[in-house]
Amino acid sequence: MIGGGGKDNQIFQNNFLNNSFELVSQAYDNGTNNLWEENYWSDYNGSSKYSIAGTSGSNDTSPLLEPVDLELLLPLKERVLTTSEGSRSIQSYTPVFTPFILLLVCFSVLLLKRKRNR
Repeated sequence: MIGGGGKDNQIFQNNFLNNSFELVSQAYDNGTNNLWEENYWSDYNGSSKYSIAGTSGSNDTSPLLEPVDLELLLPLKERVLTTSEGSRSIQSYTPVFTPFILLLVCFSVLLLKRKRNR
């Protein structure tokens, strides 16, 4: 939701699931010059654009048909762990794909160096 003072925002690659504002759309924009692009809307019917409720007349001009895979966008995640005693701690971890990509980049650099040395 973007209220009356929101302007020049870019809302990009989000998942909007089962929200409802005025039973018209899953978002509400009363701001100015806000850009909505490539978001997933669970009630999107496949038309050319997704209309955003509100006075701004905003639309997502390129809505997605499948939810955004947020795991790929966020290489480092945090989990809050709660023990049986009620204490909490934050644990950071890196998903499996990140080391794989790093290994692939290192391997590619080594291959390029070997080619140049020949």
